[in-house]
Amino acid sequence: MKLGKIKLPPDATSEQVKQYIDKIVAVSKKQTSYSRSDIQIEMLTQIDHKYLPVLINKTAANSVPKNYHLSIAVTSSIRESDKQLVIKMLPSCPSLIDSVIKFGWHKELKDIIFATTKLD
Repeated sequence: MKLGKIKLPPDATSEQVKQYIDKIVAVSKKQTSYSRSDIQIEMLTQIDHKYLPVLINKTAANSVPKNYHLSIAVTSSIRESDKQLVIKMLPSCPSLIDSVIKFGWHKELKDIIFATTKLD
């Protein structure tokens, strides 16, 4: 399947959003170079903001190796009003640190950041 064939239905359900993300990730696994202008980022940022937790969960599930497109899409989609969601999900999705820095929350959240990035 090619990216052009992957479509998100209007008024998509949570399950349809998950499937949409999974298809994009699956097609993108063969990619060897990445850019902020990759179509996957645009596709992922078109997901309705109410599904931001789904997008973050998919980012956490695909964090090793870090999925470039998901990480960029999440950072682009997070709003300042999503602070509590970021705090809640940071331990399971360390790539949210990009949003913490973007909004200047790093000083306030330093204990969570250190706990999240603690090395064994």
